[in-house]
Amino acid sequence: MNYKTYSASLARLQLWVDHSIERRTERAHGQILAGEAESQEFNIKPSQVLINFQNPPPDIIGTNRFLVHKTSNSIFKLDAEKLSLIKMLRSFRRADRRHSDLEWDLTRFFEMILRNQYSEYDIGILICDFNTMVGKMANYKISLDAQSIEESQ
Repeated sequence: MNYKTYSASLARLQLWVDHSIERRTERAHGQILAGEAESQEFNIKPSQVLINFQNPPPDIIGTNRFLVHKTSNSIFKLDAEKLSLIKMLRSFRRADRRHSDLEWDLTRFFEMILRNQYSEYDIGILICDFNTMVGKMANYKISLDAQSIEESQ
């Protein structure tokens, strides 16, 4: 979530993590880029349940749809409620159970992807300026030498 201060990539899914304390009146002024996955690594697949099928099994497609990451086999169910929650702005109230449940499902989905695809030495930081609604992205390389911080382009 970058609050529309940064134009997101259409070729990859980016997972941003808030690194501030949640407050009702203040937004985070920065996000940490935890990882990315290329869009071609995802498929939308229908549900399939087969019991006592003959050989070869019939091609029976269910009504549910799932976003599947090929490499990690991470699955996110695409139902009407979740899609409508993703379209609307996120509620910051923990009492809003539907948003909390969606956040939990997305976290599990992204966590499985990131277990297979992460950069051990690269980190991205997005600094958000809410007065101008502009975001600036900075990428860094992490080194074992604590005195050297390298900003990459």
